[in-house]
Amino acid sequence: MQGVNKIILASTSPTRRYLLKKAGVSFRVVNSAYRERFDPTKTPRELAKYLAHQKAYRVANKHPSSLVIGADTLMVLDGKSFGKPRSAQEHRTMLKRMSGRTHTMVTGIAVIGLRSGARKIFYRETRVTFRRLSNKEIVAYVASGEGKIAAGGYRIQRGAKKFVRRIKGNVDTVIGLPVQDTLRALRVAGARMPV
Repeated sequence: MQGVNKIILASTSPTRRYLLKKAGVSFRVVNSAYRERFDPTKTPRELAKYLAHQKAYRVANKHPSSLVIGADTLMVLDGKSFGKPRSAQEHRTMLKRMSGRTHTMVTGIAVIGLRSGARKIFYRETRVTFRRLSNKEIVAYVASGEGKIAAGGYRIQRGAKKFVRRIKGNVDTVIGLPVQDTLRALRVAGARMPV
């Protein structure tokens, strides 16, 4: 696929790379190296958009002729935003709080092209309900290491799918990149996308 601009994904997330490749997008990866800071004055939606924008903008400054995609996913429960668990203990606590309850996964997306003037920043959210999890399941999942790299501490596309009772919304948002919305944003910015 050829586009008006080269496309860069400002994320080293293997899941986001997989989703974009699966959609037929030609891109390269540049790590933004942006250190996430959770601003308590921002709502989860504002925060997800802000973090996505910061990641994209940092890379766009170094590659002004490219279209840069930034993304950030947060888990929201009881009005509080959660990113990746910082320790095994925090991971266990997070999953216990989510057990038998509904949480919201919010993914912020930013598509920026400094030379072209492209700038689209938005978010999508999906509600996920977990069944009741036993302490044994939680301990085993944390020990597996699978969820430590994901917002909310779980990967719905892998072993954690057995925890899910119901999803309301797009599963791609939970995984970390609402693909169709991202493709639309790239088209508006001038890139030719797969049909």
